[in-house]
Amino acid sequence: MPGRSSTKTTTMRSRSSGTKPRPRSTPRRPVPRRVPRRVSGRILGRGLVGAWSLLARGVGRAARALGRTRELEPAHRRDGLALGLVALAVVAAAAVWWTAGGPVGAGLQRTLRALFGAASVGLPVVLAGVGVILMRTEPDVAARPRRTVGTLLLTLGTLGLWHLALGAPADGMGRSRAAGVVGFLVANPLVDGFTGWVAVPLLTLLTGYGLLVLTGTPVRAVPGRIRQLWTAPPDQDPDTAGTDATVTGADPATARLRRPARRRQATQTTEITEEDTQGATAASPNRLPAQPKATEPVDGPVQGLGGSKPGPGTSPHRVVEGDYQLPPPDLLLKGDPPKTRSKANDAMIEAITGVLDQFSVDAQVTGFSRGPTVTRYEVEVGLGVKVEKITQLTRNIAYAVATDNVRLLAPIPGKSAVGIEVPNSDREMVRLGDVLRSPTSSRDQHPMVIGLGKDIEGHFVTANLTKMPHLLVAGSTGSGKSSFVNSMLVSLLTRATPEEVRMILIDPKMVELTPYEGIPHLITPIITQPKKAAAALAWLVEEMEQRYQDMQASRVRHIDDFNAKLKAGEITTPLGSQRE
Repeated sequence: MPGRSSTKTTTMRSRSSGTKPRPRSTPRRPVPRRVPRRVSGRILGRGLVGAWSLLARGVGRAARALGRTRELEPAHRRDGLALGLVALAVVAAAAVWWTAGGPVGAGLQRTLRALFGAASVGLPVVLAGVGVILMRTEPDVAARPRRTVGTLLLTLGTLGLWHLALGAPADGMGRSRAAGVVGFLVANPLVDGFTGWVAVPLLTLLTGYGLLVLTGTPVRAVPGRIRQLWTAPPDQDPDTAGTDATVTGADPATARLRRPARRRQATQTTEITEEDTQGATAASPNRLPAQPKATEPVDGPVQGLGGSKPGPGTSPHRVVEGDYQLPPPDLLLKGDPPKTRSKANDAMIEAITGVLDQFSVDAQVTGFSRGPTVTRYEVEVGLGVKVEKITQLTRNIAYAVATDNVRLLAPIPGKSAVGIEVPNSDREMVRLGDVLRSPTSSRDQHPMVIGLGKDIEGHFVTANLTKMPHLLVAGSTGSGKSSFVNSMLVSLLTRATPEEVRMILIDPKMVELTPYEGIPHLITPIITQPKKAAAALAWLVEEMEQRYQDMQASRVRHIDDFNAKLKAGEITTPLGSQRE
């Protein structure tokens, strides 16, 4: 066994030693494969996706930039809109009038012809006119919906009548020569459902109603508006030209309010002594040089306001001459449109959200209501979170928003949210004219309604003084007491005639109520001396008691009911009363 194994080993070695070593083979290079079409499609798809994302980013940035235009001033936005309308009018005129607008103008011409027909010829003039009006007038947010609806109704009615006047064609060429598709859609349903004799009056009524809505004129006021167009203004009336006086140093608005009034009936009056008149004149150097004629004294022992105590039944009414006309609504300035959002609001939302995240409170700001001076931010809490966790962060929120006038309202009435009221760093000016012209004020025609301002949600606020016969206005220096008093007086002057409201003004400072000197609503000149003020208040007490007796005899509880019975001739004069 050992020998066999050795023999095999030797033989194997001899074979291995006798064979020549094989040369090493060089590695073969792989044959280049053709790139499949799927790979090239993927590359093309990735390129398209990249280009689309780049385009989307650009469009998004442009949209965000346009969204920031809300931060522009309202006047700049209004001018931009006006200039855009003028530019559109130029393009429309080039396309419609001269067919010189190129391919874009040709397409615009076909579109306008199809929509408005031959009426498209006047579209450039309308667009340019609207643009000029926007540039020359102040914005009126309250009247914007009314004007939009009125313009739409007026346009539809006019196009419908135009379409009927040209025979109400139904084919495409006929519509382009008439009032287009718009006129066809307005007029043809009426013609098919009724007849042309019925469609014309209906469209005429629609056009007239649109004109009334656009101008803000009720039907009952149409004769008066027409009369104003054909007659001279009140300031140029020869009958009243001599009665209008000019106040030295007074503004035009105050001068227009100072017009004399004519009383329907001559009432009992009291004699104002010469000493009182001289004292009042000395206290008010800007008094009108031509005052309304004072009343003649009543026969009998009647004492004036300068006496110690007024006699019973005396009434120091002043007879004024001339017709009093209420000031026009546009006499007061218009304010800028209110801001719905600003950078300050975004900063406040970030600050409040940061405080909530810092203290690990599961809540978020879901919205806000911006007022002229204060904004209320609405915070909704998560499930299982106590509202007290937010109310305990009042000081932290005040520190974050850098103000100490933070008020928390938990919850907001009618909402499942916590309100955080923060003063605006960019406050807005509230104009009294906007308040008096608002729908809230227009709905109540009572002469004692006054404008107060706006609430935290931006709604106009008014009040009726008949519901607050005793009113006390208090506040620290600079809190707006004088502004409120002036707003109250101007509201009364713009809504009430001297026959409806008479007043006594007492001005201890001698300079606060100077602009109201000489208005026909005053029973006496503005009182500046304490003794005369006491006498006037004593007369007011006597007048109040006398009115209570008259109301008791007439069996009424409210002065409005008393006035209604007075107009109806149902007043019962109490025994011993010296009233007429």
